[in-house]
Amino acid sequence: MGIFAETYSELSAHEQALFSETVNKLLAEGMIWYEDTSKTALYAFLRRYGELVKEYLSLAGWQLTWHEQQRIYQVTHRDGAHRRQLSSSTTICMLLLRLIYAEQQEATTLRLTKYPAITLGDLYRRYQELPNAKPRWRKNFEDALRQLAKLNLLRLVGGGSLRLSNPQQVIELLPTLEVIVPAGNAKLVAERLSAYGPNASEEEAEDDEP
Repeated sequence: MGIFAETYSELSAHEQALFSETVNKLLAEGMIWYEDTSKTALYAFLRRYGELVKEYLSLAGWQLTWHEQQRIYQVTHRDGAHRRQLSSSTTICMLLLRLIYAEQQEATTLRLTKYPAITLGDLYRRYQELPNAKPRWRKNFEDALRQLAKLNLLRLVGGGSLRLSNPQQVIELLPTLEVIVPAGNAKLVAERLSAYGPNASEEEAEDDEP
């Protein structure tokens, strides 16, 4: 702690403010990604003082990991505490996105976006092809996608509001998915998705759509 205190005291007032903001953001959101323009200054601070932040977080049982390939800083608790709880619908949606991400990463076809992408219509059709898909689940699916967008796991190409009523909208699947759902290939992700079993989405209420 003495080395940390000494190093921290050498930071300027501005750097100390960035330190506090960086730690708070990591603990609140779990990740800081270099392409998130709202956190550019925090990412730059971590690139310079990552070891200092890592030492501070470790005192409370947190581990800071640098995912070099994805250029993402992630914080996790060593004992698995404080994990974000997702509903089954959001988890299923996230695993489906991760599966599609892996499939496109492994494919050799040319794409027009920087990262794997899919239209909302095609994505919902992929959900409906799952063995245990509910026939009326559009509202749950849309809500799950919006939550995952807030977690910076996907983004709507061209901006705007994400709506399944506009099936031609394109969403880009971000490399943060690789960090949240680490898996070597599409097959492993598919097995994890199928592990939810026949009643995986039964706890979710059905939509009122005809």
